[in-house]
Amino acid sequence: MKLLLWISSLCLRFSLYAQDNASDHVIHWRNDLSWDEVKALAKQKGNNIFLDCYATWCGPCKMMDKQVYSNDSIASYLNENFVSIRLQMDSTSQDNEMVKKWFALAYQVKNKYGITELPTLLFLSPNDTLLDKRIGYQNINNFLATAHGIPLKIRLYNQITEYKKGIREYSVLPELADFAKRIIGDNELSNQIINVYKEGYLEQLSIDSLLTRKNLDFVFSNSTLIRSQDQLFNVLYKYPKKVDSVLGQPAAVKFVNWLVTKEELLNKLVKNNKPISKSDPDWQRLEKSIRVKYPKVDASALVKNFCISYYRYYNLNWSKWAYYKSSRIKNSLPDYKDQVAVSAELNDGGAWDAFVNCNEKTVLKIALNWINLAIKLGEMKQPGVSDPGYLDTKANVLYKLGDVNEAIKFEQKAIQASLKLRTEDGDIQAKSFELALEQMRAGEPTYVKDGAVWDERTLPAKTSNDGFSSK
Repeated sequence: MKLLLWISSLCLRFSLYAQDNASDHVIHWRNDLSWDEVKALAKQKGNNIFLDCYATWCGPCKMMDKQVYSNDSIASYLNENFVSIRLQMDSTSQDNEMVKKWFALAYQVKNKYGITELPTLLFLSPNDTLLDKRIGYQNINNFLATAHGIPLKIRLYNQITEYKKGIREYSVLPELADFAKRIIGDNELSNQIINVYKEGYLEQLSIDSLLTRKNLDFVFSNSTLIRSQDQLFNVLYKYPKKVDSVLGQPAAVKFVNWLVTKEELLNKLVKNNKPISKSDPDWQRLEKSIRVKYPKVDASALVKNFCISYYRYYNLNWSKWAYYKSSRIKNSLPDYKDQVAVSAELNDGGAWDAFVNCNEKTVLKIALNWINLAIKLGEMKQPGVSDPGYLDTKANVLYKLGDVNEAIKFEQKAIQASLKLRTEDGDIQAKSFELALEQMRAGEPTYVKDGAVWDERTLPAKTSNDGFSSK
């Protein structure tokens, strides 16, 4: 036994020597060791452990390799303070023995730390305790900031213990709440800490003291725990310009509208994603109630906007959804310069939504007006250029309405517009449109695999008996 321990110690000393004498300009990935040896090496050096969880197909992972891990400062800091390991989370026919020997640990890490997105960066203590977890591409500055902050994470574990004993240090509670939720995975504890901080500290501050970037960031980061009775809400309601000046962007009115909608409409009308009452809400009464309680809020616009969501997601009344949505479009048309807003209102959340989910032809005719407007606004921004996605939407709305010849014509235009982009995304889009075109020519329903529903009102004549039905 003593001989084995001596040999193990000798191997670790040799590993330390090899690592310390390697170039500091590249990260010393220690996949040559076993997991037990990695932990032992970290403990002996007084270092923590860094795990880069990646996949061979992952674009952001490759960007990390090229832009971040190649950086001298990052390589130097990781080599000095961490034992670093790369964990490949997928498997390929090109994998060598070094990669394969870590597959078992990769599987364990995936389950233990709930890895669902890549890259995922894990920072662990030598005892395998999670200290921090970052998801997605991290630029050089963000990565270094996270790595430099790891020693402080151990302190947070101690402060969690102190908090549970009743010791309150308000200045660290926001960080402690984030740590409890993101690292420990205890949402209940995190919410409890947030409420203690909100009620015991923030609610006791003067209005001027509340109006800081840190406090306002806290409000927006924990919006679900803010109530209209809170002073925090009243500051946003009464002093929106001051709030926006601190944040550097218009946010106060949006937050107020969201919370009022939640408390005065959603919570009163919907439960478990279903209407509480079978009868239609008394919208005029609700609007009047909001106007009296919150005179600075545009109660009419608030209620009408909620009607769109109510009839789309809870009551599922397509005709009323289309009516209220058309009213909003008429009164508040998106700026053609903001094509993200145009698409969200008229295409993704409008005509395309109607095509995929609705079989009422009166609604589909309204949707056709929306997508025509989207095409017009798109061409206002780029004269002579038609958005391929808008053309595809129009083609499919026409197809569901039974106008096959026009549908085929616009699907062909969508394909041509995609190919003109001369990009990989454009080529992929064109193939999708070509499949839809083939289905139109064959008299088959389109985009069924993407969730489009069809029934006897909209099914092409050839396929009315092929087993398709509304979902």
